[in-house]
Amino acid sequence: MSTRQLCQRFRQQLKSQGYGEILLFGQPVMTPATGQRLFLAAVMAVCLVADCYPAATGLADDQSGPIAWILLVMYTCACALLPLMPQWMSIGVIALTAICIPLPWTHLEDLTFGCALAFAALYYCLPTWIGLAVQVAFTAEFAIYHVFWGRGTAFVIIGIILQVASPVIGYTYRRQRLNEQNKRNAELLHQAEASIARTERDLLLARNLHDTLTNDLASISMLCGALLLDCKDPEQRRTLQAIDDTSREAMQCAHHAIDVLRNTGESRTASMPGTWQNSLRELLDRQARHLTACGYHGAATFEHNAEQTPIRQDVYDELASFTIELFANIEHHCPNGGDFSIRYRIEHGRLVIVQTNTAGGDDRHTRSGRGLTLHRRIIESMGGELTYATDEDVWMLRAAFVISPADVPRSRH
Repeated sequence: MSTRQLCQRFRQQLKSQGYGEILLFGQPVMTPATGQRLFLAAVMAVCLVADCYPAATGLADDQSGPIAWILLVMYTCACALLPLMPQWMSIGVIALTAICIPLPWTHLEDLTFGCALAFAALYYCLPTWIGLAVQVAFTAEFAIYHVFWGRGTAFVIIGIILQVASPVIGYTYRRQRLNEQNKRNAELLHQAEASIARTERDLLLARNLHDTLTNDLASISMLCGALLLDCKDPEQRRTLQAIDDTSREAMQCAHHAIDVLRNTGESRTASMPGTWQNSLRELLDRQARHLTACGYHGAATFEHNAEQTPIRQDVYDELASFTIELFANIEHHCPNGGDFSIRYRIEHGRLVIVQTNTAGGDDRHTRSGRGLTLHRRIIESMGGELTYATDEDVWMLRAAFVISPADVPRSRH
């Protein structure tokens, strides 16, 4: 995963967890997630009942003027909009409450619960210093009015307790979310550092491959070309030409591996046209002829419909590499003159491969299992499957590739 992809994933995680991308004076502005908004709406509904019912009853009994009713409606609307825009409507609710407190003829000085919830939302969403500034100003006005012109110290104490408890709850929840965010940031930073380390390792490996393997293969090809100029024996010419062709093909594979390690070249997730079937058939025929020339007996067949099904480039690359691995395993591990059979067929959007060959005897190469294990991991990451086993003296292998581009997961290898 590249550093840019890590940054995009980081932004998506912030949005999904309720963190906004807005910064206010260097401090993050929190955006509650959907579940938090629903919870806030439910609590605000209870607060509105506790505030508006006695306020509306008092206005009706005192036959207050239209301005008081307008202020109450504005307060109700601001509280209703709080779950939708908590960052800014919390300040609106507090401001309306502050306007209603010094106006005794409105009889709206008891709007306490909605304002307390607004303080909690304010401390959660906005930087702490903004909440402190708003709270100091509001508490001072609240205390001065109720001590000198209001209901006395008992009511002031109750109001201040509400105005202090709710900010503590909001601030505590904000700190908890910020701590979670910091932990995620540390994890993503670790992933980014690991990605950079892998990139540096891949570049070093690409350089070593270019300086050693490809140069050696080029030397082999040049040597075969020089020998072909002087060689007159037809059998020796065929042998030298086969070595030259093999070295050139190996050099192309090495260059492709270098491009993958350097993360250059065309996108490997683009779809190939239907001509990939002809390319695969040519690869099968070429590998089968090579085994036949080495003394093995068998055939490789490819059964497919006339319809040209497209395939993703990375899937075809793995398919071609896996095909070469199958023939190489037969040459390395099948007894001399042994029998083999490889059958490819397309069915229901999948390419199924069935391979068998005689086993037994002494292998000319040590079986490590690393090749098929690596291919199985890649094939499974693309949504396919690979199984193999030995039954008495017969090696059996079955693989399935998902070739429909829309159904193939993105490979993570």
